[in-house]
Amino acid sequence: MKSLPVQWRDPNSVAENNVTSGTCNSGAWEWDGAASSLGGHNNAPTSYATCYLAGQSYFKARFVDFENSDNFTIEVTHRYQDSQ
Repeated sequence: MKSLPVQWRDPNSVAENNVTSGTCNSGAWEWDGAASSLGGHNNAPTSYATCYLAGQSYFKARFVDFENSDNFTIEVTHRYQDSQ
């Protein structure tokens, strides 16, 4: 099993959101160390993991692809509202 913590910092977030940092754990998956495409021997999760959730504000992350531990793509999405 492998897991990858994802950390971010958003310097544009205002204090009312308290979204300045957090940690997202993508969960665990199986990888044989050789498979370069997603499938039976490389089942890295491709659905979004919630990193932060408060009301309608959120940060989420997911794997787009995972060829190996040196070559992978993560997509991060976020939504929050502030008064400024």
